[in-house]
Amino acid sequence: MSDIDEIIAGGGLVFKGAPKGDPNAGKVKTKAKKKKYITGAHGSGSAKQKAKYREQRANRHKQAIAPTMTEGISYIHLDEVESTNSFLHAYSGKEGSLMTIAHAEYQTAGRGQGGNRWESAKGLNLTFSVKSYPVDLPVNRQYLMLEAGALAVYHALSGYSDGFSIKWPNDIYWKDYKISGTLSECSVSSHGVRSCILGTGINVNQTHFQGNVPNPISLSTIVGHEVSRMALLDTVTEHLTVLLERINKRDYEMVDKEYKQHLYRSKGYHLYEDANGRFEAEYSDILDNGHLLLKRRDGLVSEYAFKEVAFVLP
Repeated sequence: MSDIDEIIAGGGLVFKGAPKGDPNAGKVKTKAKKKKYITGAHGSGSAKQKAKYREQRANRHKQAIAPTMTEGISYIHLDEVESTNSFLHAYSGKEGSLMTIAHAEYQTAGRGQGGNRWESAKGLNLTFSVKSYPVDLPVNRQYLMLEAGALAVYHALSGYSDGFSIKWPNDIYWKDYKISGTLSECSVSSHGVRSCILGTGINVNQTHFQGNVPNPISLSTIVGHEVSRMALLDTVTEHLTVLLERINKRDYEMVDKEYKQHLYRSKGYHLYEDANGRFEAEYSDILDNGHLLLKRRDGLVSEYAFKEVAFVLP
């Protein structure tokens, strides 16, 4: 399952701790044996098949061997990949001092949450992931990374048209239509957030959708003409750079406040649905851990984690 496709179709946050176990377990011990094993030279069918698979993967990702470096940002372009988030998790090449961005023309594992399929035509949309290393970010404030990712996309899209908002926790909406989603995967330790990968998908130039996502829309449909995907990516990167610098300077409240200012359905009573059925409520607040507070007409305030409540769309 593609991480980005999953989050666009309705996923959430993924927080990962440090890996456990022996990192050398299962590895071939000597260089000579390892070379034979990787190339399939020792003759077994299994080794040859694995060598063929490694060669296919190397060819698929050959663009990533020499990333483009610009002002502390490493850009990696991929023609086709299962998931840009998974790619960056496994990537061991040169990284940017500020961030590393992996952008793919197409992701092959395009299934969404609950078996839904997120439709993204090759070469028409933006699917990319950004890896960064927050400075001294406490574990209990890691939701700020998702806020930064969503804000960067919101500001970039708002340069093309009015009507955009951030639908808690991770989507970007134009009016009542979904155009983007962002997934945050943070690796944490007892000392705080070690690294974070933000995976984002944006519908840019695709105009026909045949999947089961109920309300998709693209930027080209909104503005009435095709849009340069790379120009949009550059704009997202510019905004994200500023937001990450704020987080690194511990200006948490500014990022949090700005995120809340642009929320979808931030005013008035609207329909929601939880495990007990539908109800009307108004937005009350979002806690530091990302939980949503909704206030019902009778004054009752309920707290919801990701996926515990759904927005009932028109």
